[in-house]
Amino acid sequence: MSNIRNSVGKGVSIKNTTKVFLPTTSDKVYRVTGMDQIQDIISCGYIRPKPNRKEIIYWSQGGDDFFYIDKRPVIEAPISKVYNGLEGEVPLEYITGIWMYSEEQDKYINGIEYVIDAYNELHSQRKR
Repeated sequence: MSNIRNSVGKGVSIKNTTKVFLPTTSDKVYRVTGMDQIQDIISCGYIRPKPNRKEIIYWSQGGDDFFYIDKRPVIEAPISKVYNGLEGEVPLEYITGIWMYSEEQDKYINGIEYVIDAYNELHSQRKR
């Protein structure tokens, strides 16, 4: 049995003062991450805790006044699938968005299809 737990907290409301932001909704949870975790998802097919937090995966519940503005990748999942106290790593199929900032487009774009395709490509090569 896994010792990993998911922790969902309320996001802190902020006043959005930037032109580039990722809005959120209350029926989803979000996790700010980095490209190293995106690569890990492609490699294993799961969202896992950061190495320095071996047992907890932290998420924030979205809402009308909760935005991401720092241009880092953001993972999105339905709160019905990823809820407070959920045990274990979160499988890729639960994820509805991996939002990445595009410098060229000057906005966040959903890269979930890219991640799924990269995961499938990597694992189809391993089967050969």
